[in-house]
Amino acid sequence: MTRLRIAYRAFDGFQRALERQASTFALPGVEIEAVAMDPPSLSLLLLDSGALASDGWDVVMVLTDWIPQLVAAGSLRALDSWLEKDTLTDWPGDFHDGVRRLAVGPDGRTYALPYHDGPQALVYRCDLFSDPVEQRMFVTRFGYPLQVPTTWRQFLDVATHFTRPEENLAGCVMAGFPDAHNTVYDFFIHLWGHGGEILGTDGPMFDSDAGVIALSWLRDLMRSGSTQSDPLDTDSVAAGEVFAAGGAAMMWNWLGFAVTAELDGSPIQGRVGVAPMPAVSDPPGPTLSLYWTLAIPVGARDPDLSWQFLEHVAQPAGDKITAEAGAVAVRLSSWNSSDLHKKFGAYRVIESAHDHARNLPATRYYPAISEALNTAIDNVYRHDADPAAELAIAANLVRIAMQSEVPS
Repeated sequence: MTRLRIAYRAFDGFQRALERQASTFALPGVEIEAVAMDPPSLSLLLLDSGALASDGWDVVMVLTDWIPQLVAAGSLRALDSWLEKDTLTDWPGDFHDGVRRLAVGPDGRTYALPYHDGPQALVYRCDLFSDPVEQRMFVTRFGYPLQVPTTWRQFLDVATHFTRPEENLAGCVMAGFPDAHNTVYDFFIHLWGHGGEILGTDGPMFDSDAGVIALSWLRDLMRSGSTQSDPLDTDSVAAGEVFAAGGAAMMWNWLGFAVTAELDGSPIQGRVGVAPMPAVSDPPGPTLSLYWTLAIPVGARDPDLSWQFLEHVAQPAGDKITAEAGAVAVRLSSWNSSDLHKKFGAYRVIESAHDHARNLPATRYYPAISEALNTAIDNVYRHDADPAAELAIAANLVRIAMQSEVPS
């Protein structure tokens, strides 16, 4: 019996999808072992342990953040020799550029196939916004009509309006758990919204005035009482679960969690709206796109078998399974599926969301940026540290990493 070992990010949608995709793979004598890991554990495995060269992993789920460092380290196999055989249906034509380019290395070769797409968007309870009683209450309190917010100022008003802890309803959900994911991504979205940048030609720029304003705004929202009761212990998955359980009026999060809220059994199924990200002044605001991919580690025991699984999952039928399981499909044909449009509002906006989305810097030093900012943001949220001082410390750590001979 040949065992195909897969390391993937722990998420119910991924588990359901991979289980079904494994069951339809059906090669005689092949057993699939899929191991779920939280993001810090998966990051440690991929980036720091050296396991991809020799530890028996055959397929790995890789966030596009990590691909530049993995390519620079020689940890992933390029897929071009298999893609050139033209057996993957409608590659690359059925894949938006936004879900292909981040998996391409500086040598122009493709190192992973897209599996689950972002981007981030505003997700909201359309039943609450359309309620005439809520509309009257809101205009009386704030002096303008209740509407899906297009600016962050409006977002704060709406969050305040819907905050009702006695009804187990938060105005919004925030993911403040320090796992170097949504806390950092939230900061980038607001940094861009205030005109800042992550990196420039001379190094980090996130410690600018725009960065201080962005982090201060997020800290103030975290303390405002308009979020769920435990934002500092909530990661992106848990934030999506709070919303899907009917515990909040709004969230900005990955489109996959809008899909989760529409699955059978969700108490708010059919009552979920998706809109562009709010802006500081001129909507729509910037959003972030990154995505999860499947890749073949350099140490895979049978790379051809690993490729067969990647190709199987990326075919139209495999992509449909991904969508039906509660993750987000990556093919244009799936995005335009009338069946998915009827069931999941996310697919009605996903292509336009990509048109307004930004990507993270394609640098091997991104893990150093993420780690430094993760600590800085957590110190501000959890320990009342000064945003300007923490961002300056983080920027200095990144400069040291970029000046070192070996990327951290």
